[in-house]
Amino acid sequence: MNTNDAIPLSTVFSVLSIIGCIFNTATTIMFKISKTAMGKMVIALSIMDFIFSLSYLIILFQISHSFICQILSFFWTFGFLGSLSWSCSFAHCLYRSIKRVDDHTADSFLRQYWVISITLGLVFAVLAICMEFWTLKIESHTCIHHVSTDPNFDWSGVIIFLIPALLSSAFCCISYIAVVKELYHYRSELFIELLVYPLILIICDFPIAIRALYFTITGERIASSWLYYICPILLRSQGFFNALAFGLSKRIVHQYKKMCRQNRYNQDKLEDSLLHSQKLGLETTSLPKFVVS
Repeated sequence: MNTNDAIPLSTVFSVLSIIGCIFNTATTIMFKISKTAMGKMVIALSIMDFIFSLSYLIILFQISHSFICQILSFFWTFGFLGSLSWSCSFAHCLYRSIKRVDDHTADSFLRQYWVISITLGLVFAVLAICMEFWTLKIESHTCIHHVSTDPNFDWSGVIIFLIPALLSSAFCCISYIAVVKELYHYRSELFIELLVYPLILIICDFPIAIRALYFTITGERIASSWLYYICPILLRSQGFFNALAFGLSKRIVHQYKKMCRQNRYNQDKLEDSLLHSQKLGLETTSLPKFVVS
């Protein structure tokens, strides 16, 4: 999946995704959104994106032992499947909320979302190790995706990456088709917020899944196509796009504006208080001339 031309820009977006995940988590906690089920879902998605992006970033450095590649493949897969799972959870929550006009769907299914996310992540992460999804390239001391002995069929890529990416993208697409017409009948901010995260999954994962499917069927790498270079960048950008979607949402922008106004008000109030104290001090502590003369 890695190419020399795509590495620099992919690295930039991996770093941006990590920063975005930290921003989402910190913002959710700071504004006490983390106390709600929806806030907990945002934090869960941010954690999985963080694990995925960080492991993706570490493989760019020189690795001394193949065991490290296996550990990184474990966390990469766990973060990847966890991110897919939580994005699908947002899609499911959107579907249930629209169909039942219920803003408490997240509260009802939060525990199930956690169980599914962690279970899928662990199962596929163990499979990644068993199938040696990543191996050490001795010449460059870097971790690379290991293709099976049959060069025309990448079993580990199909099982660990292709099938989960295609199924999650299909699930999100179906959820959109089922509710997009009904969405216009409601003006709940919750529904709009739920709509964004599955869309980001489709944008970031579906193109590279199609590219991988094409290679699996034909055995041909479309290295000359622009899609070959943009797909790894999109895959690493999911945490960054999630941060943009969350940070630019109406509710978060309003909270930051409110905080800035509050800070400005407190600062002005403090300055007025200090100025008043200084004036009061001059009036009460200044000595008459006859005392100092």
